[in-house]
Amino acid sequence: VDNGERVITDSYPIGEIHETYSRAAIAQLGECHYLMVTINYEGPYVAASTIAQLAEVLEGLGVDKAYTLDGGQTGTIIVNDEVINHVDYGEQRNISDIIYFATLVK
Repeated sequence: VDNGERVITDSYPIGEIHETYSRAAIAQLGECHYLMVTINYEGPYVAASTIAQLAEVLEGLGVDKAYTLDGGQTGTIIVNDEVINHVDYGEQRNISDIIYFATLVK
């Protein structure tokens, strides 16, 4: 999502953008106001999306900017050392990237 509108690519060489998978994204609602989103398989519910479906959800939330991240086993949200979303295949895969939020000081 860019300037509040969906921007979808037709292809991506190393990802399945047209199939349904667990997804993760970071979105900006306003200055210093962010939204972390995961769409994961959870309990008896089967929830997954294409990139276009994720963008549609984010656009519907009124975000100004959004960027999709890796999903599935790496789409994990942790708050105060506790995993708060379901992780595909039962465990988080080792990853080298992290988005970390700390207290804002202006």
